[in-house]
Amino acid sequence: MSEIQVTYPDTHCVHLTKVFDWLVHCSTIQVKNPVFIKKKVKIIKEEICRNFYIEDSKQEPTLLWEDASPSNITSTIWISNDSKNDCVINVFVNDKFLFSILNGRSKSVTIAKLQSLSITTDSKQGIKGKFYMVINKKVTYLDGEKKDIKGNKKVECFFTDQCGNETNRCFNEVIECEEVLGVSGRTNRKVILPSGKTMLLQKVKLRKKGYVCIKHDDDNCYTGPIPFLFEESFFLCAPIDTTIVCIIEKAYCHATLLPSVHEDVYYVIDLSIELQQHVKVLGHANVVVEANIVHPCKR
Repeated sequence: MSEIQVTYPDTHCVHLTKVFDWLVHCSTIQVKNPVFIKKKVKIIKEEICRNFYIEDSKQEPTLLWEDASPSNITSTIWISNDSKNDCVINVFVNDKFLFSILNGRSKSVTIAKLQSLSITTDSKQGIKGKFYMVINKKVTYLDGEKKDIKGNKKVECFFTDQCGNETNRCFNEVIECEEVLGVSGRTNRKVILPSGKTMLLQKVKLRKKGYVCIKHDDDNCYTGPIPFLFEESFFLCAPIDTTIVCIIEKAYCHATLLPSVHEDVYYVIDLSIELQQHVKVLGHANVVVEANIVHPCKR
């Protein structure tokens, strides 16, 4: 028996969970999610075969081919030196020296991200040759057209799991609500109550996250899952060794489709999510109660 029970035989020490604070709060989350048109890549093949001739020695490179487009180009280049004299042709790719070709010889190479091909020579006589290129261009294009939305169009919105499956579980199991603790824990703040009394409270930051899907009425099409995340802070009586319990009691989702001015966006989903939550601060406590010990009846 404890010291209290020895002094007061009809009192008992009970270990239980104590509610230090309890808050009922409604949060509104605004999310704008653009739906992009899918992009596809296609390869365009091009073949180039040309002769070149330089009359005299030039220190500056002579440009044979150039493409300033931003497309990703991969090319196989074959170039020959058909000059009659003993001259050397210096080959430059993207303004950087690549190799030299002796008279009567040829070389080939495959280059990624090709932008330009040029040559120089130190010969005082004219040089000639030919080059052959097989160019593969990667071109990106939009696979679809913008959705024609006149004004703001409301659509059905519902909560799902991260895979987009609609669930019949309660909101507290679908929408996560948990405390976010910093390195130094909860910060303290003194608050003056309306009665004039000063009270020490703790700053509690809560993070709510989940997923929603929207349904288009006209074509029975679904978009999602769309993730949402929101952080909110409260000042509660939450001393050390207490636990924050956040329960989502009710949740509402409203969605509207908005037109977009960007060419690669179908439309913009304007989401408004309302959450009604109970935030409790719980901790362990020992309470002294007066009671008689009751034994079960024997049969």
